[in-house]
Amino acid sequence: MEDFRYVLTLLDENTGAALQRHYLGTGVYIIGSSRKADIRIPSESVSRQHARLTITSDNQAILEDLGSTNGSWADHQRVEKQAFQDSVLLAFSHVQALLAPADPGTRIAMASDRSSHPRPVPFGEPGDKDAPTQYFSQEKRLLDELNIHSQALIAGDISHGQFARNLCRDWSLTLNADAVEIQGADYLIASVVRQEHGSRQAQCFHSNGTKEFTIRVIAEHLPPLMPSLAQLAMNLLDAGPSVSDSGKPLPRHLPPEMPGAESINTQMIDLYRTCKKAASGQIPVLILGETGTGKEVLAHWIHQVSARDGEFLALNCATLGRELLEAELFGVEKGAATGVEARAGVLERAHRGTVFLDELADMPLETQARLLRALEDTRIYRVGGNRPIEIDVRFISATNQALEKRVQDGEFRLDLFHRLAAFDITLPPLRARREDIPALAMYFFERAQQDTHIFSPGITQAALSSLLAYPWPGNIRELRNEIERAVILLDSGQPLDVVHFSKRLQSVGGQKNCLTLENAVRRAEREAFNIALATAKGDPQQAMQLLGLSRTSYYRKLKQLDETAPST
Repeated sequence: MEDFRYVLTLLDENTGAALQRHYLGTGVYIIGSSRKADIRIPSESVSRQHARLTITSDNQAILEDLGSTNGSWADHQRVEKQAFQDSVLLAFSHVQALLAPADPGTRIAMASDRSSHPRPVPFGEPGDKDAPTQYFSQEKRLLDELNIHSQALIAGDISHGQFARNLCRDWSLTLNADAVEIQGADYLIASVVRQEHGSRQAQCFHSNGTKEFTIRVIAEHLPPLMPSLAQLAMNLLDAGPSVSDSGKPLPRHLPPEMPGAESINTQMIDLYRTCKKAASGQIPVLILGETGTGKEVLAHWIHQVSARDGEFLALNCATLGRELLEAELFGVEKGAATGVEARAGVLERAHRGTVFLDELADMPLETQARLLRALEDTRIYRVGGNRPIEIDVRFISATNQALEKRVQDGEFRLDLFHRLAAFDITLPPLRARREDIPALAMYFFERAQQDTHIFSPGITQAALSSLLAYPWPGNIRELRNEIERAVILLDSGQPLDVVHFSKRLQSVGGQKNCLTLENAVRRAEREAFNIALATAKGDPQQAMQLLGLSRTSYYRKLKQLDETAPST
């Protein structure tokens, strides 16, 4: 066991959300993008050995830049060497980190004999075997997260909506809450409703003096300081910038896609944990799932968290004929056809990186055979060429088709299937992870405002209820399109309401209060009963055992669910 003196929290460079904590004892730590760095920041803008952080026995933290390209910063000032004894917002290039003194006597069991090595702790993963136990009280953790997000809000790097969304997500995980909602006037700013069993009693329902903002937290146990923290959060929402002097929204630094790793759905959290382990190796990955579930987003995320330092290049196998597809994959030599100049293909350009093959099932058989040869000997030949080119490529593939059936029908090579499906995962459809709809909707809502320069304060409760009630056959892509369409119809300053949706969503708008905790629990219970009966092949006795219910409780609950089932 070792006493720790400082905690370094790495922040997402786009959203300001906490990503990872490093607990630092007395010693010297190299920070950089190199895999050999003590504290690794996998960003292209961070130098391989970017900075040195020294923690002294008298509780000083000394930051020294190591001649980095983009500089080391403390409280928005570039520094060469500087000492600190209090909390400070650091930045390595544009990647921010919060350095704060640890509580006296903080201890964490170390898995390594090197006691001075920092211990990275993933943020927001309760139950992780590497996470510290009994370190932060709930109040301390909530205050820590609030400070991290508020730094970015006050600096103007994130909007009110992003600030509220980060708070809802992190507080719901920290408190294991059934619901965390932030309401502004008559519209919802951010919401997390977890579809879990159990009736929670403790509630924190807090409004500021003007009643412009309201925060509601429902959990089994709430820390004593929760009302004070909720009040502080609302004060920040009041004070933080959201529009410029001209009345236009401030620039929002949002990532191109919302990372699925921010999901609060249990299945998605487990899926991303598993994918993070797969990313650490070189094994090919096959991603299955319906159209629009975010297969390319997941593929890009796997590349980002891996150690590969080459490019991520995507190629859709369904949009090109065989000859064009092979030219894109393998490249062409000069003179391969009349007027053709030599150019490298995707496999050559992605050396030491990742190639994402979308719609893999539609790849022609002839191209499959050529790709298999490249997989087996890690060499390729350009179209029309005879010079072997060495490649080091990680393959990630995706399809919404039943690939095994394509193999049985002779339309896909079995040997190639086994090579590319060495590690396969299935993304659930959006209707199976409805608790993620509020956060996704708010995210696309802010992106659309940024693109259209239309300012809207939020999404109404009625509109969010319609989003939750709709089945989303087109999944996340359909949700994004629906939100973008709705924002175009807004007048500046107007909240997004049901009337701005397409007819198909307006038709489900009559189902009121879909977001309530009671409805969320009912949906979860109904889903659990359906799964239990399917697993038990319709045998009620076996379903009772799976659900852990007595016969009386089983049939009473079944009757309640039938009575509250939505009308068709």
